[in-house]
Amino acid sequence: MSHSANTNKPAHKAGEALKKQRSWTAAIVAIVAVFVLAIGGTVFYGAVIQPQVLKSKDLAACKTFEYNYAQGQLAWVKEATATTHTPDPKVAVDNYLAHLFIGVNKGYPKADPNGTVAKAFQQLALSRLQYDSSSVTAIQTGFQTIDSEASALKSHCDTLMPQASPTSSN
Repeated sequence: MSHSANTNKPAHKAGEALKKQRSWTAAIVAIVAVFVLAIGGTVFYGAVIQPQVLKSKDLAACKTFEYNYAQGQLAWVKEATATTHTPDPKVAVDNYLAHLFIGVNKGYPKADPNGTVAKAFQQLALSRLQYDSSSVTAIQTGFQTIDSEASALKSHCDTLMPQASPTSSN
């Protein structure tokens, strides 16, 4: 009996060692799988999800800006074509700027802070800081500069807007 007990001990130890090795192998495989999934998830988020999130932020900023930009243009036209009084270019530009910069102030925080839309907002705000209303010539020059920046932002925003798909007229 002692002879067979001695022969079972090494077999038993070998079985336990094999179980431990399988446990370690399973643990390592599980850890590697978790890391692979984490890296894959990060890449997927960075390549697919994040660009969509940033585009939707820029789109929301553009919609806010474009609405107020149009309101500013209408306010400018209303004063510039007034028939009840003599149109005042300074009032026309001030009305335009009031609406325009409501759009800038409300739109900028919605934009991707590191994106091109935010940079266009910053450029537009910078042009406003350089605006000089001391003479009619300065007002006209400042208006042209600001409107040029606003138009550039609108053009950039237009590229982000969803395009209506053509429908057949049949």
